[in-house]
Amino acid sequence: MTAGQRRLFIALELPGAARSALAGWAAEAVGAIAGVRLVAEADLHVTLAFLGWRPADDVPAAERIVAGLGG
Repeated sequence: MTAGQRRLFIALELPGAARSALAGWAAEAVGAIAGVRLVAEADLHVTLAFLGWRPADDVPAAERIVAGLGG
């Protein structure tokens, strides 16, 4: 990564109930294992495509593409 780059990905936001259920499962399944860092419940999502580190100037184009997908 260099200055001016952003880590870009396309993701689906999960419904609150799904995030809560997943966070509870993770805490129960692996939360007590030393060295394991769980993702915060508010940050849980489904990544569809990881675009990698991209120039910040690529963000508007990525937003337009995703907006054009509909749904």
